[in-house]
Amino acid sequence: FPDPDKESAKPSQAYNRIKELIKKHSLVFDLRDLANVSDADLEAFSNYDGAETILAAHSISVSNKGLAHLSHLKKLRRLELNDASYLLSLEGIERLGNLRELSLKRAGITDSTAGALSTLPHLRRLDVSHTDITDHFLEQLGAKMHELEEISLEHDHVSYKALRRLPADFPALQLLDLSDVILPEEDFLKLYNNGRNCLIVPDPVQTEQARAQAMLIGGNARGAKVVYEHALERARQYKNADRLRSRILFGLAGCLWELQQHQKAIATLRESARTAMRAGAKGRVEASDAHRLLITMLQNEGDLKAAESEAIKAISNLNDAMDAEPRLLECHLSLGNLYYVEKRFHEAVAELERAEAIANQLLASTSQEKAHAGTARCIKAACLNELGKPKEARALYRQGLPSVINGLKEEPRTLDKVVVFMIGAAQTELQLGDASEALQYSDHMLKLINGHPPTTNLMRKALEQRVFIFSKLHRSEEAAQARSDLEKLNH
Repeated sequence: FPDPDKESAKPSQAYNRIKELIKKHSLVFDLRDLANVSDADLEAFSNYDGAETILAAHSISVSNKGLAHLSHLKKLRRLELNDASYLLSLEGIERLGNLRELSLKRAGITDSTAGALSTLPHLRRLDVSHTDITDHFLEQLGAKMHELEEISLEHDHVSYKALRRLPADFPALQLLDLSDVILPEEDFLKLYNNGRNCLIVPDPVQTEQARAQAMLIGGNARGAKVVYEHALERARQYKNADRLRSRILFGLAGCLWELQQHQKAIATLRESARTAMRAGAKGRVEASDAHRLLITMLQNEGDLKAAESEAIKAISNLNDAMDAEPRLLECHLSLGNLYYVEKRFHEAVAELERAEAIANQLLASTSQEKAHAGTARCIKAACLNELGKPKEARALYRQGLPSVINGLKEEPRTLDKVVVFMIGAAQTELQLGDASEALQYSDHMLKLINGHPPTTNLMRKALEQRVFIFSKLHRSEEAAQARSDLEKLNH
């Protein structure tokens, strides 16, 4: 490893990136792609107090000096200093009183750091995996951390004797990651029975569940169904495992849907939601996941009223839940889309604006979140078009479409949605009298669907619109070609 004292005199690529982000008054500092972050790099924060998230996956040259450079960041909520093998104590961390998430994976910490961590009363997620902590660390940690919801002890030297106290020491605990911690199966069972609906990863049932999920993704829905049913039978032996059973039922519903057993799938999802809610507040996320999938299934079955009801339930379950924002974004988006389909345009706009607001809070950091934010803008644009506001609709389409199109790389199945939005954007340009701009959308759309055509109805709409655009531009030969393509499709 590099010597942190030698590294301290050499501000690097990380230092320059931090300075650039500070100039933009950034809240999030993502350094995870950089090979090494040092104490000298973190010194860049000395005259800036606006950081809320700092992510450094390779903090190889960070020691206690580097942590001291962050101790004035009162707004800091998430801190990741992985691989910080020179970080031997956490002196000064008590000043970061708003910290909610802390990852010290493969850091140099030992049992002596537990006292400093216990001064963070609002900490909800703690990752101390692959470190030299022992049972003594856990015994010291639990005194004041009543909000801790997730703790990762992967590959740590801890025993059942210390672990069995965790549910009592951390009453809010929802997830305990014991990957590569050697425990016999009966100890997992005991932990669950004492666990107040805390998920324990990876217990033998969840290993079976993961195998079923992989089979389902691989296209073997029938085989996955058998494995899910076996996992569910085993999970029934566990007390306080409503969340685990809810997740298995969720996967089983997906298998049933793939096997065209739609009504059984819907009934199983409803059972998944009810089972999760038996876990109280801890089961809200699992319940909302079931409600969100129900929205899609019910929409496909044409039951829009029931889908609307599930969307409202999902939003209600997620309010005030930890890290609920990405799921809430999807829920408001689904409800806004339902209102649009039902021609309740003003209500749709209100829901979609809520989705946009959540996306702004999240800073739309992942490509999926960016695609959701873009989708919200495009559906809102369609609503504004219907409400006679094409100029506002045009601006929203231009803002939203790029991120929706980029989302195709990860989700090719969203092509139909992209085609719908591009037809809508082109129609808006036609309403505003700009056929040339409409043609650009149409051309771009044809490039996207080359070799991967959407549904016949959508392709028909795209070609009909193309005929109209060429006619508007008095380009008769291209209009005739588009008309010929349309006739071939109709035949």
